[in-house]
Amino acid sequence: MTKHSGKSAKAVKADKPDKPTKTDQVVKGTTAALGGPERYQTFVSTDRPIYRGTETVYVRGVLLNAANHKPLPETKQAQALIQVKGFSGETVATGMAQTENGVWGFAWTVPAAQAGGQYTVTASYPESGYAPAERKFDIRTFRAPRLKSQIVFLRDGYGPGDKVTASLDVKRAEGGAPVGAKVTVQAVVDGTEIDGGTTTVDSLGNCSVSFDLPKLIARGEGTLALTIADGGVIETASKTIPILLQTVDLKIYPEGGDLVSGYKNRVYIQAHQPNGKPADLVGKVMQDNGASSSVVCDFRTEHEGRGRFEFTPQTGKNYYLTVSEPTGIKTKYPLPESKVHGAVVRTDKDIFKKGDLISVKVGSTHKHFKVTLAKREAECAVGTVEKAKQSKTDSFALQTVSFDTPADVDGVLTVTVWDDKGVPLAERLIFRQPAKPINVSIIPGRKTYVPGDCAKVTVRTTDADGQPVSAVVGLTVTDDSVLELIEKREMAPRLPVMVFLEPEVKDLADAQIYLDSANPKAAADTDLLLGTQGWRRFAFVDAAKFLRENGDAAKRVLALAIAPPVAGSDVLVLPTARAVHLKPAGMVPQQSFEFGQGFRRSGTAAKQWELRGRNSEAIGAGIGNQNGAACLLGNIAAPRDANFFQVEPTVIDERHYTSSRAERHQKTLPTLPEGAPIPDNDGDGGLDRYISFSQSNVPARRRSSRSRMGGISVFPSIAVVREFANPVRVGRSSPDRVDFTETLFWNAGVKTDEQTGEATVSFGLNDSVTAFKVFADAYTAGGAVGTGSASLQSVQPFYAEA
Repeated sequence: MTKHSGKSAKAVKADKPDKPTKTDQVVKGTTAALGGPERYQTFVSTDRPIYRGTETVYVRGVLLNAANHKPLPETKQAQALIQVKGFSGETVATGMAQTENGVWGFAWTVPAAQAGGQYTVTASYPESGYAPAERKFDIRTFRAPRLKSQIVFLRDGYGPGDKVTASLDVKRAEGGAPVGAKVTVQAVVDGTEIDGGTTTVDSLGNCSVSFDLPKLIARGEGTLALTIADGGVIETASKTIPILLQTVDLKIYPEGGDLVSGYKNRVYIQAHQPNGKPADLVGKVMQDNGASSSVVCDFRTEHEGRGRFEFTPQTGKNYYLTVSEPTGIKTKYPLPESKVHGAVVRTDKDIFKKGDLISVKVGSTHKHFKVTLAKREAECAVGTVEKAKQSKTDSFALQTVSFDTPADVDGVLTVTVWDDKGVPLAERLIFRQPAKPINVSIIPGRKTYVPGDCAKVTVRTTDADGQPVSAVVGLTVTDDSVLELIEKREMAPRLPVMVFLEPEVKDLADAQIYLDSANPKAAADTDLLLGTQGWRRFAFVDAAKFLRENGDAAKRVLALAIAPPVAGSDVLVLPTARAVHLKPAGMVPQQSFEFGQGFRRSGTAAKQWELRGRNSEAIGAGIGNQNGAACLLGNIAAPRDANFFQVEPTVIDERHYTSSRAERHQKTLPTLPEGAPIPDNDGDGGLDRYISFSQSNVPARRRSSRSRMGGISVFPSIAVVREFANPVRVGRSSPDRVDFTETLFWNAGVKTDEQTGEATVSFGLNDSVTAFKVFADAYTAGGAVGTGSASLQSVQPFYAEA
């Protein structure tokens, strides 16, 4: 990949702290090294994308097997450490959640004085080591609009003098299009107002506007504002105009990773504006002939700033890209130099349908080479190619290699070309449609309701043949007008896109389009998305290097599951209790953990070791040895005397424990003075004062042979949240307009009946006259996933607003 834009840490043996160990050797991403075949990924969602202070954020996490998408078995549970992080990376809330039927729920009430901005909820697994997951949401002051609107520009990039064209889609909050509503067009560019005139909304709720940009633009700061007047309701929709001046960030990805001279090569590109948003370009591929240049072919981006083109590079020639639209970009973007030796791999299909034969075209300058098809680290099929069997009339002809793979091999797959010595030459990602789709239908109890009603919704799950199937369904009912405050391309994906695409890629935006069978551009857009993921090329060849360079994103690609080490593992603890480095067996030569007060015990002697290496990412796991214990004490960035627990821990039954009982009355987290040694009470009881016990009905785990850490596993208090249903207000009168709760129902996992495939829920409507969106994300025990949505309207014949 080419991008254009105008000391490894050491692990130290605990008993020999002065002898570091080298960690940067090549480690292949095998199943055993990555954590075994039973590795689970988490798919996180929130009930809404935007919140105010005092509102509650409901978070759902689904754990599915990385290989077959089956949920975590009912007989197995996982505890997730949930953290809410602010826009500067600070942790503002911490808690625990425990799975049930492969799903966990979590809730956080936003403090009234919480600063606005973008926040991230993260989930990690200190005990099981599953790959971390996250979801972003916004906190801001807003009001639910009476008119829901979305502005979409015809292109994602305009230059000086260009004609800007945009479409407006507008609907009333309670449903229906504001037919005939007047739309006033006003644009501002570098402080200068541009009058775009007026237009009206058609019967579908759409209208188109256009205006010319100034021919001279200095800063490129532009905003389009559309004022919509629907009777007495006036709303303004606005959006930043994507103005590009002189520069654009352009990344270039040859299809297999390299350009190879003589072969027909496909090249993917991805363009961004300086602010990180996609840029639409039209341009040409040029060949540099020294004193002059010649046009090779044209190119243009198609979706999210991504595009592709094909050409045949010649040995010794240099190539570059020029941009003709938007105007004003004079930069030349050189293509990577073509190689004399190497391999190319390409596919003539944007995606493969479920069960279809998978075939690719390959070519190589090597006499013997093989082609593999893999799902993550698991090789599904192998094809061997001999140069002598290729076309004698055209030594650069591509040869077709077909893979007869089982139907359950689906999602993102990796095609890799290897030479006869096992060195990878080329690689690309392909997509095969999900093997086990599930249909999710949502049936409101009535077509329309009135404010304050008790509403019922039935969800029905069926397999591909229409037969009922039992599934676990995450259900959310929320005000649709609030959802429209977020640009569609920024909306979080639903469960199928989360499962099949999100862990595999970076920069997943406009997520709803990729698996939309009704959208004719979905397949091509999916291919463009996968063709621009050069950052993960050969990820499984040297997984350790991939992890070092890409952090959590790499863990999700690899579906890494590094569990805590067994008793006796190497461990280092800072005297200030800031970080720990350990050396587990398996994938990563060194893992780095950061937590509050960690220690290593052997018998009754407690020792502290000086850290060798660097501070690193907070994982949130404690490590013990033999009779040792481990404490996760919350956010280490907080003051030393802070209470790290959101929920006050339950007082335990003192009779089950040994010494130091008098110390356990303390419910807030004790901390040691700076520099003080960790106490050793010549027994296990002295550790109890540093342990918080769960507030749920799941008992805190005591020392046993089942503890992989050889001690007690300790975490912040568990807060189990499964459902919220807005109650019907007792004594409500018809004119009341006091309850504007935006999420009316949320459930982390409703299980549908095995015989009927149905489940019914009920909740109270608020006082809003609006439409509510019902979302359902479902998965079955067999690994099928699906999603569905519907609208529920709350209306009154007559209403008025001040």
